[in-house]
Amino acid sequence: MLARGGGAGGADGSGSTGGGQPGAGSPDSPNGVGWQTRYARLSNDQWESTVTDLFYLAAPLGLSSSFLPEPSDKGYVAEAAATVTVGGDAWGRYETAAEGVAKVVSADGAKLAKLASGASDADKATALIKSLGRRAYRRALTGDEVTAYLALFQQGPSLIGGDPFASGANLVIQTMLQSPHFLYRVERTANVKDGKVWLSGDELATRLSYALWNTMPSDALFAAADAGELATPDGVKKWASALLDDPKAHAVLLSFHTQTFSIGQYGTHDHDASLGFNAKTLAPVLQDAARKFFEDIALQHNGGIREILTTPVAYV
Repeated sequence: MLARGGGAGGADGSGSTGGGQPGAGSPDSPNGVGWQTRYARLSNDQWESTVTDLFYLAAPLGLSSSFLPEPSDKGYVAEAAATVTVGGDAWGRYETAAEGVAKVVSADGAKLAKLASGASDADKATALIKSLGRRAYRRALTGDEVTAYLALFQQGPSLIGGDPFASGANLVIQTMLQSPHFLYRVERTANVKDGKVWLSGDELATRLSYALWNTMPSDALFAAADAGELATPDGVKKWASALLDDPKAHAVLLSFHTQTFSIGQYGTHDHDASLGFNAKTLAPVLQDAARKFFEDIALQHNGGIREILTTPVAYV
């Protein structure tokens, strides 16, 4: 968890001196994990949950429903999404969704107030860009990025019109949501030691949160990263335990169980019609029973893989 995969070799941790993506080994070798983990694209569900948490929304906006579905050739949705690049029709869908989010948030003064405060519009603009950028990119913005976003913010009245602060915020929001730094979970740390690339606090917070909550880190987890609490295995374990204790983790664990055991396939195949039995009519019941089993054994009674595989209990 503390280090990204990498082999002994070049100073970039790639394990080779040839070309290719910095910090990643050959896709055909164990070091190839770097190809997927260093620039993992958000899944559709992760995009939706991240937008909800990023803007402190009471409920998802549902804009990811227009996205292209993740490839179905791998057992886990997030794994399948991680290797997908954004282009063509997919890019247009992200653009439309980003514009939709920006319109909803910038038109609501209460929503904007949650993102920034200040004595003047200029102060609020700087606070908005730094705070939102830090959470959207899952890292602090560079000085050049802040300057560029401030210049963009100032074009709001001429490009969109209306209230200067709301129009500037609209441009910033829709631009950030189309950035590769938002759409991908970027790991760019160059701290290489003993053939391994050691993740930063922000990168660890991001790994933990998306693995256990399927969304961006909370403000508390970001603060822990800033304070260096994720710099040790014990610190990572402490926060992993805290995330697992949160109800947010339950849905993620249930989804992982559902994907691992292909529960979505239960009851989807017809048996011989001559037997007078149609499994498809039982599909919702069979799938619900499997989920209730997992909730009981793992979530309510803290059972592990042994209990999941051996407990002689079924739900009717």
